[in-house]
Amino acid sequence: MKRHSLLYLLLTLSQLAASQTLLRGHVVDGETGEALPYARVQSSMHVTLSNRVGDFGIYGAEDDTLTISYVGFRKMTVTGGQLPDTIRLKPMTTEMTEVVILPQPREDILNLICEKLHEDYEAYKNETALYFFRAYTEQNDSACEVLEGFYNAFCTINIADMLMVSGKTYTLGQEGTKEYEKTNMQKLFFLGPVIFDEKFWKQTLQPLSEEDIRKAYDIDITPIRDEEDNRIYRIRFLYNGWLPSGWPGRTLIQGMLYVDAATYGLLHFDGELMGMRQTFDGIRKAMKLTFRVDYSHERGFTEVSHISFDGGTSTLSYHCLLFKVDEGMQLTNPSATGNLVKDIQTVGYDQSLWEKYDIVRRTEEEERLTERAKMQAE
Repeated sequence: MKRHSLLYLLLTLSQLAASQTLLRGHVVDGETGEALPYARVQSSMHVTLSNRVGDFGIYGAEDDTLTISYVGFRKMTVTGGQLPDTIRLKPMTTEMTEVVILPQPREDILNLICEKLHEDYEAYKNETALYFFRAYTEQNDSACEVLEGFYNAFCTINIADMLMVSGKTYTLGQEGTKEYEKTNMQKLFFLGPVIFDEKFWKQTLQPLSEEDIRKAYDIDITPIRDEEDNRIYRIRFLYNGWLPSGWPGRTLIQGMLYVDAATYGLLHFDGELMGMRQTFDGIRKAMKLTFRVDYSHERGFTEVSHISFDGGTSTLSYHCLLFKVDEGMQLTNPSATGNLVKDIQTVGYDQSLWEKYDIVRRTEEEERLTERAKMQAE
């Protein structure tokens, strides 16, 4: 009987795998038509994101139900067989009921959010997750590069101590793009409204760090309700020009934060990094950077679901993504030099990881670059 049951299970799994097909779509703002980058797309067995131009690919059956979601927009559910080429998500703003009066003082709300963050961090700071990453860089149209791979990292509240598992680099153009090896841009994955235990960002003003730092921000809290009648706090942190006495740093983070009003758990942060400079070709240049962090609470604590950032200098531009694909794993002989390119060279490339997970679909630009780089290498 056990042998028959096992055979039935294997046949069922085989039939299920055979029924899976690659479902593709393009996610846009239903009002403006603008692409929505890094929207979450989930089927019964898989999870992925749209890429930075709104395109996605996910395996599923025609009768499988897909859920497409993006913070600030209404969710859409559709079967695989009825998936339209363009998914138009409706903004939630027209559906929300604005609440004029806060249910409690603003400072109490902020203190409860920070208290929740510190409790989660102290209890779960050793939790890890496995992330897929992609970085696309371009140097004045003369050289470009795609880096892809997998990191194991501490994931509570903010990313930390990233350890490379597998990776590969696709390069076209001048060797000058190797200047990227001299940077530490992977530290941008650590960003958020608060960054715990990371010396690199210690002198950066962060909206949810020490209470006295909040004086540097004009803070606006709006209680809103989504289409499922869940209350959310939408909190804007806008830098007002004030600095603590003797503050040695010049960089700061500002942006819009979404928080679950019932649990005080972080949901999403649209951030901007200001005052940063980057050295490239031996010259320090002003850097612009916007970033987006989504959080999940599936394991009972606040962890980074994905983070993306876009920016650069007048010389180098880049678009980067870190996306959680699995719970963390213990590594044997991990290697971390603190440099993304050198770590890729150290750990090598394991194709099985790309086959195991629904990684984020490349843009057409990234696909062309990787194919040309493969042909050039041959």
